[in-house]
Amino acid sequence: MLAPSNPQLDQGPTRLCGPFCIEAVQDAAGRHVGAREIYEQIKGEPFAAPGFPCTFPELQQGIRIAARMGRCDLDWWDGDGGISSPDVVEEAARLGFAVIIGVWMGDLLADQDYFHYLLIQTIEGNGDDTSVIVIDSYAREDGGRERYSWKEVAQGMIDNWTGPEGLDAVGYRLCPR
Repeated sequence: MLAPSNPQLDQGPTRLCGPFCIEAVQDAAGRHVGAREIYEQIKGEPFAAPGFPCTFPELQQGIRIAARMGRCDLDWWDGDGGISSPDVVEEAARLGFAVIIGVWMGDLLADQDYFHYLLIQTIEGNGDDTSVIVIDSYAREDGGRERYSWKEVAQGMIDNWTGPEGLDAVGYRLCPR
């Protein structure tokens, strides 16, 4: 299980959710690399608010960059980290992989209409009682919660589906050197 939500992971009115998820994983491993540093490495220019959202390939690139900067090796879920099914997201999270998921926030919060990356902190329960505890760097802005039902999260992932490559979800473990 990852460390509890870090109050410093407040992206404010920016589009840094992907890099902030990566930062939270790095922090949990004791290998801090900041979201803005990750953004600059991904985008090739310094961050200027509100910034540009990360595509899924950029998210994976950011994970590789942050691991290198934090002197860690990567253990990717299923070789490349890509996860294309909510059931596999649940399996990877329960096995202790850091799992960053892309969701349509309208499925999690009324009146929200944007795509967003969340970091799964832990999954509790089974069946209809399954709940997901997330780290959400945008919670202060949109009123997001730390706990959602698995049904809400799974629907949010499905509605964020990006085509034949599957869902925007990635699983990995950091292995400090």
